[in-house]
Amino acid sequence: MKKIILFSCLLMLMSCSLTQHKSEKIEGYKMITAIGDLEKKMFSPSVFESKGLINLKNDIEVYATQDSITIPKASGINPFKKKPKKSYLKLSLVNGFLLIDQLNAESSKLSDYIFENPETRIITEISVFLNSNKEQNILNANALFLNKTTEGIYRVKTVSNVGIDYVSLSQDNIFDFKSEKFCVKKSQYDAKIISIGNECSTVQKKKTKITKYERL
Repeated sequence: MKKIILFSCLLMLMSCSLTQHKSEKIEGYKMITAIGDLEKKMFSPSVFESKGLINLKNDIEVYATQDSITIPKASGINPFKKKPKKSYLKLSLVNGFLLIDQLNAESSKLSDYIFENPETRIITEISVFLNSNKEQNILNANALFLNKTTEGIYRVKTVSNVGIDYVSLSQDNIFDFKSEKFCVKKSQYDAKIISIGNECSTVQKKKTKITKYERL
């Protein structure tokens, strides 16, 4: 009898854990080129649920700008003293044409998801905290590229007069992101991504004047 009770308790625990796992939303990677759905929340940061990451075949050019954020003061500190600021970098896509070409060329679950879900977004910019050496390495570079290792680790490839160097990107250091929609054009036979972030331009069909020769 005790064994039956224990077995039934185990079954109940397993079923509870399974239902919790199914209902749980997994927040995806906040990395440039991540594709997924954006869930905007009123009183908390927006959640980006990743559906996948583009498997980069080529390095993608990125642009870096430096900004700073004010750090809140701890209680008991002089209120007249200036609040300290912490610098961070915004890394953004220069253009997404290579990504668009790759997604249009390959038939994958990721590209199919984009075509079937018009609200799908791609992360085009991340705000990231880095140490001063890594920050200066990126800011002093002549060109920057998003690079992915064979192990799937994202990093920034810096090209300068000194040579080529790499700065790894950690999800723990990313505190903000920007995402944009895909512009998808569908026809009877296929679907294509036209652009990222821009609204699809609606081409108005010109009315063709039909001449009825029987009336002449």
